[in-house]
Amino acid sequence: MIIKERETQGVPILVLSGKLDMFAKNAFKEMIDKHREAQAKRVIVDMRSVSFIDSAGLGGLALAVKAFQALKGSVIIVNPQETVKNILQNVNFSKLLPMFETNDDYTTFSEIH
Repeated sequence: MIIKERETQGVPILVLSGKLDMFAKNAFKEMIDKHREAQAKRVIVDMRSVSFIDSAGLGGLALAVKAFQALKGSVIIVNPQETVKNILQNVNFSKLLPMFETNDDYTTFSEIH
């Protein structure tokens, strides 16, 4: 997994690429912890290039949500590939974690249902 960082209007964006699985979970957690410790109120996770997610990846997302909820903040998923979106919806993550489609500069969001 490759994780690149961006920012828009003061909101950190983690652009993920590859597989969010047991091998990538710790790197993802470190990035989430970095922004939580910096007191970010929101983190956008761009999953347009994530081709696979397993139970460890789902667990990492759940821990990220819990960490930011403790700060009265949120984690938002944007641009998941169809396969990943289906997995997230099938395990009811869409109730825990909002998912959106967005443009390349992250200024327009359309909720995925």
